Amino acid sequence: NFESGAEIEAEGGASGNGGTVEVSDKTGGIINGNVNTEAPDGTIGTFLIDPTDLVITDSSAGSGDQDSNLPCILFSTPDTTNNTVSVGSLESQTSSIVLQAASSITIDNLSNTPANGSITLQPNVSLTLQTETGNITFNNTGNSIVTSGTGSITIEAGEQSGSGGAAALGNLTTSNQNVTVSASGNISFSAISAGTGTVSISSSEGAIQSGTITANELILQAADGIGTSGAPLTTTVSMLQAYNTLSNGIFINNTGNLTLDDYSLGNGAGIENIGTGGITLNNSGSVDFPGSTSFFGLYAPNGGNITVNAAGSTSNITSCDGTACTGMITAESDGGNVSFTAGGGITIGVNGFADIHTDYSNASGENGGSITLNASGGNLNIENGTYLGTNTGNLSLTASGNIGITGGSQIYAETTGTISLNASGGITLDNTSNIYSQGSGDINLNAGGAISLANTIYNSANGNVSLTGSS
Repeated sequence: NFESGAEIEAEGGASGNGGTVEVSDKTGGIINGNVNTEAPDGTIGTFLIDPTDLVITDSSAGSGDQDSNLPCILFSTPDTTNNTVSVGSLESQTSSIVLQAASSITIDNLSNTPANGSITLQPNVSLTLQTETGNITFNNTGNSIVTSGTGSITIEAGEQSGSGGAAALGNLTTSNQNVTVSASGNISFSAISAGTGTVSISSSEGAIQSGTITANELILQAADGIGTSGAPLTTTVSMLQAYNTLSNGIFINNTGNLTLDDYSLGNGAGIENIGTGGITLNNSGSVDFPGSTSFFGLYAPNGGNITVNAAGSTSNITSCDGTACTGMITAESDGGNVSFTAGGGITIGVNGFADIHTDYSNASGENGGSITLNASGGNLNIENGTYLGTNTGNLSLTASGNIGITGGSQIYAETTGTISLNASGGITLDNTSNIYSQGSGDINLNAGGAISLANTIYNSANGNVSLTGSS
């Protein structure tokens, strides 16, 4: 045991870094002393604690609750909660802290502390919590861990593959520094706030459940879903990557303008669900798919629906507008529907083609669904060789302003789907673009203004073609 009043120093010298202090005890340890690894002219050192289980309590010292097992405390004796770390000790450390446990780490109810239920670390001190097989748990999810300066937060539950270790967390707050949370099992939290930092959350075998996140960039990876339809992940971020591998959907409600680019997960999509579920993104601001570094914006190859809502009255949806974009797939669902709704306008293919596909069969042989684009507060433009293609589903384009199909773009229904263009303003098809159906579905163009056709609209089967305009 490292008792109150004891001190270990591993300070950096005149030009060196702080050292590493490690405390290891297979049957657990009580940590109440002080460790100093400051480095005035270098990098702050690390304090490493490594027992079987740890409990962070709001008391100044832990109690010896293994006493009743004396005189023989064997390897087979179950762990108890005497592996305690006091909040006061953690808050006095001037070194970055690493707490490791072979089994579990528990943050006890901190509501009675003077810090009003939070662990507030010294400036520039980072905190890492790691378990090999067990859970990391806040007993009171209203409690908080708070860092300042350059202090970051890292939570890793169940590092061993297949352990099922989960993370059930409260509030994690940094001052514009990164927050990283990973687990073998499910991850839940109350709120994560990283300011202009990056938040990365990864569950290798479970789900990322509901919570709120504030950051500049958010990276999400899960196996069993991200958020739910009834409780979406609530975020305020500027950049987003999300990837799900096995089952259930991805559900995110974001505030502010959002960019999906610089993709590094899966097949390189901004949001990708290769499991059996779909993708639902509700955003208060504009949604942008620059296509600067990747080919996919949204990807659901196994039948999931893709839904994007940019709800603000002036919120736009744009794709392939990055200076490096020469072509991309904005969205592809093999067996599901794709629906984009913007409070402002929609432009697909600003600098190059930016296809939207539902006309591929998925692994189960299901044909693709419908494509619906609705620019409720502006124009809808399909540009630069963009291809919108359905199989058996319908294709519907609606705008409160004008609809333009230009630059060699194609609107295509392969079999039974109907193509419908509805504009309060005019509809324009230039001499390099096409609207066509190879199936039995109808083609309907309805405009409050003029319909200008510089190329052929055709239906190669038995469907009808209908044009209605004001002039």
